Amino acid sequence: MAQQTLTLGYPRNFESTVQVPGIVAAVVHDLPDDTFAVYAPRIQAQDVASVTAARDAPQPDHLAVIAVGDRERIEPGLRRLGLGEPHMLEPLL
Repeated sequence: MAQQTLTLGYPRNFESTVQVPGIVAAVVHDLPDDTFAVYAPRIQAQDVASVTAARDAPQPDHLAVIAVGDRERIEPGLRRLGLGEPHMLEPLL
């Protein structure tokens, strides 16, 4: 069912004039020329074992935790979690 949802629903990514620029941008930013042609076959090639193996093998170096709120209130708790040094991003106002 998951494979059908991803593959049969894939054309919806190209339906509107709002979505098309995002697809064009993806192509412009060095995606391989066959990206859209190989998407569905690669999804259909997956089986339960490969998906389960990927789910059970998190890669902490590739993860990010994003916390939003009052820094003074949430930073101590974040530090106790031991997830690395918190970095503050300034709001884009």
